[in-house]
Amino acid sequence: MVKKKSESQASSAPQVFIYGPLKLQNELIGWFLQSTSGLSCVDLSNSELGKLLNRRQGPECLILLDCQGSSPAALWSKIRDISEAETNRFMAALFNVATGHQIQNNLVNYGVRGVFFDDDPLINLSKGVSAILRGELWFSRELLVKCLFESRDNDDEAELEKDAADGGGTFLTLREKEILIMIGSGVSNRKIAAFLGISTNTVKTHVYNIYNKINVPNRLQAALWATKYL
Repeated sequence: MVKKKSESQASSAPQVFIYGPLKLQNELIGWFLQSTSGLSCVDLSNSELGKLLNRRQGPECLILLDCQGSSPAALWSKIRDISEAETNRFMAALFNVATGHQIQNNLVNYGVRGVFFDDDPLINLSKGVSAILRGELWFSRELLVKCLFESRDNDDEAELEKDAADGGGTFLTLREKEILIMIGSGVSNRKIAAFLGISTNTVKTHVYNIYNKINVPNRLQAALWATKYL
């Protein structure tokens, strides 16, 4: 039996919302995530998703979007709705993604933090959701590379190629390269600090300097940069 969290714990804990047409499937996934990870999960209808995105307060939320039977246009519409919500506490991940599904090219730029394929073991969903809620990414390296190339327009691509021709990551220190490689693998700041034997604050300082040196605004773009150039 899953233990209930105290009210204070529940109010501050991240929540998982599952959106898709198959209610029984969503309820079973919610039960599995709660059983394996202790996460509070809620099945959402279309109208309930809209109400959730209009809330101005609440804990950080991960919204799992079911790709089964969804057209790329419909899927992209939901991703955009989540990314354009007034608060920035919403994250999105896709599940039941079929191999070869026409995923929108620049999905990582719109709050999508992970992708789960329809042939993934169910335990991977539990591990991935927990990782995302810890601030990590859940993408295959191949998908990260695909997103990098397809999310850049020609001007951005030319600028990146010029940077690489001018030396790529040679302007980064050895420690910064170590940290950037781990960021590219989806490792959290806490785990980077433990692995390198330094404080989390020191890692944050290195990450800030890395962002400035490679001219990226966030961890997602840093991971994509590392995937291509390191």
